[in-house]
Amino acid sequence: MTVSWYLNRRLTFVGQSSRSASSEWLYYLTVNSVGAMINYSLFIWLVMRNDYFAEYLMIPLAIASGLAAVVNFLLTKFVIFRKT
Repeated sequence: MTVSWYLNRRLTFVGQSSRSASSEWLYYLTVNSVGAMINYSLFIWLVMRNDYFAEYLMIPLAIASGLAAVVNFLLTKFVIFRKT
């Protein structure tokens, strides 16, 4: 996760944060941990609620991962690296 934060800071969202690097990293870690919890929780919920998903695990994995990726990106863009 540290490499992801560093690459986002240096390549994707250059100059868009006024926080110190250590503070920004902590926010990034927290926000992406929320995304990981969404990913895992949604995956488990889909598998437990639907026999089809329990048999074909790649489908709920793709759904949960896709939603978590969108949530992580939006939170990263508008919370961590918001333009100041």
